[in-house]
Amino acid sequence: MLSDGPNVFVPLCKLWDMVEEGQPAGQLVRTDEPNATPPTFAFPASGLVPGRRATSGVVDGDVLYWIVRDIDED
Repeated sequence: MLSDGPNVFVPLCKLWDMVEEGQPAGQLVRTDEPNATPPTFAFPASGLVPGRRATSGVVDGDVLYWIVRDIDED
């Protein structure tokens, strides 16, 4: 998941949580529009969260979560 501009990242899950595709992942509060309702974004895939953004300030292109899962060898 990538940030789309200058934002404050508000995570909605913890490290080592199992997450499902479509589950709410977090919110991005825009620093240039702090009174706007922050959009909630969802996880694009199911899996385990072994890492997430450590600081709240994010800019365009920052990775917010890492998701890992088993893959089929076929």
